[in-house]
Amino acid sequence: MDWDKVRIFHAVAEAGSLTKAGDDLNLAQSSISRHIVSLEESLGVSLFHRHSRGLSLTEQGEYLYATTKDVYARLKSAENHLQDMQESAEGPLVITSTNFFGSSWLAQNICEFIRLYPSIQVHLKQVDRELDLGMREADVAIRMKQPSQMDVIQRRLVDVNFGLYTTQQYLDNAAPLNNPDDLKNHHLICYPDNTKGPFHEDNWLVEIAGISLSSHKKLTVTANLYSIYKLASNNLGVACLPTYFAANNPYLVKLFPDLSIPPVTGYLCYPEELKGSQRIHIFKEYIVEKIKQTQF
Repeated sequence: MDWDKVRIFHAVAEAGSLTKAGDDLNLAQSSISRHIVSLEESLGVSLFHRHSRGLSLTEQGEYLYATTKDVYARLKSAENHLQDMQESAEGPLVITSTNFFGSSWLAQNICEFIRLYPSIQVHLKQVDRELDLGMREADVAIRMKQPSQMDVIQRRLVDVNFGLYTTQQYLDNAAPLNNPDDLKNHHLICYPDNTKGPFHEDNWLVEIAGISLSSHKKLTVTANLYSIYKLASNNLGVACLPTYFAANNPYLVKLFPDLSIPPVTGYLCYPEELKGSQRIHIFKEYIVEKIKQTQF
């Protein structure tokens, strides 16, 4: 059966007349009549008795009407359930972020959210690659780069500031480090060439020092920002790190506080289809408030 014709049949049976059904469906009476006749011909039965006072259902029409009433009741129930799913603060919430931001900030700041909303099952995916939100690899993402996907809603979330850091123990045993030019004589910890790290323009340190990765003698490279942090914390040399994280380590010393390093903008992103999701709304409001409470 053609569902569109069945839909029109149901409207006529409910209304009891072609005129009222036409008003309800915003269709011409002649168009409705043609659809009903076409449905009757396809089924090989008459669905209505036609008389001067209007229409009445035949035995076959009564049977089909009882069926369509049941279908519409089920559809209404499904519609209500889908709305409840959208509006309820329960169910799974898959959150993705970069490895470093996820482990250094998100994990410790999401604990209260999990306690406040026990009916939301939080799944954290900490990966530096950009998961496809449109394909539902995750429900919501915190990204430290401008999202490349066009079909996602994005909100500017935070500007992450950076600084150059090392330890006092390293400084006590190394050459003088009085200005950025002196970095050429020091052990530097940074990303390798052509590596996509968690931030855009990851190797500011190389640019500031004015060195080449291929020729600098004192150099350690790693593709993981957390490893860079650990190496710097263990007196190996100088690294470029997010200030919010390095500031919590009492052994790290910030070099050249007046040095201008461009901040990195973080974005909160989620697919267009989830814009009405209560889980996304609650998480978004929560995370924005937590960001405000952090010195980035």
